[in-house]
Amino acid sequence: MKMQQCIDASTDQAMQGHGGAAAGNDCSKRDVQKSGSTMTVDSVCTVAGKAVTSHIVVNGSFDSEYTMNITSQGAGGPGGQSGVALTARWLGPCAADQKPGDMIMPNGTKMNILNMPKARGQPGTAGAPANR
Repeated sequence: MKMQQCIDASTDQAMQGHGGAAAGNDCSKRDVQKSGSTMTVDSVCTVAGKAVTSHIVVNGSFDSEYTMNITSQGAGGPGGQSGVALTARWLGPCAADQKPGDMIMPNGTKMNILNMPKARGQPGTAGAPANR
């Protein structure tokens, strides 16, 4: 599945600070390690009242292209473990009709991830956008 996202420095920071713009999670652990072009994030968060342990490995550069592998282990879920792999690359400045946080889904639908935290009373952000 391919999607396009307009991100600026403030949007990127907000997403990292909240474990993802739509997360709304309470995390008791968030350990970030960086070695060369690899970043590893280990976290323990409460999601929908259940403990979830995640391991994320990012390889590459956020300024050009990177891969991200996410493995999560949740308490009480069916199977208990899930994984996601993604590849992202910088496409250039956001289009004139895009603003920071805009995501264009595979079916062409546009949504803004910053509207999700606002619905929970968290502030959104804005700034000089770029496309990923």
